[in-house]
Amino acid sequence: MSRPAKPRGAAAPRPIDEPRTARELRLARADRKRGAPKPSGNPLREGLRLERMPDPAVFVLFGGTGDLAHRKVVPALFQLWRTNLLPHELAIVAIGRRPYEDEAFRAELRASLEQFSRVLPIDTAVWEEFAARIVYHRGNFGDPALYDGLAARLGELDARQGTQATGSTTSPRSRPPSRRSSPASAPPGSTTSSTAAAGGGSSWRSRSGAT
Repeated sequence: MSRPAKPRGAAAPRPIDEPRTARELRLARADRKRGAPKPSGNPLREGLRLERMPDPAVFVLFGGTGDLAHRKVVPALFQLWRTNLLPHELAIVAIGRRPYEDEAFRAELRASLEQFSRVLPIDTAVWEEFAARIVYHRGNFGDPALYDGLAARLGELDARQGTQATGSTTSPRSRPPSRRSSPASAPPGSTTSSTAAAGGGSSWRSRSGAT
């Protein structure tokens, strides 16, 4: 007995991988429009440094014994150092009124990092490299003598740790200045004097209003 013939105009069976729903159809069209993947990055930069090397810098931290410095500023700086985002020629000068030797102050910062660092445990070798760049400078923010002493201290650091940008040594005006950052983490009432310290030299007294 012969099988009945298919009616004219009947659709042929669809392949298994052909879209069956509206969603599958949209996805198939999107794949066709996407085309070949584009190459990522700039081929002209192959073999070149992808990041600019940070310039030598001195970071002056007013209020270095305060809670903000221990909880936020120093842990953030340590994270930047740990991920190689700070220059090798770096010095951190913490300013405070309490009596500290450099080693005792560094020990307190290490204890704070154990509490507030984003990454634990602290890598001892990385910490020792970072701590060697931290010094403590005692002074009262309202005392003009602080800024004279700080200017001399910064000059010593520039000479010893290479934080002064490279340039001519015969003409100070032609020598590029080192990068010095002074965050305002000092107690209330001392902002004027500490902010004026960014000027450097004897102008610190005149800019802070002292005589």
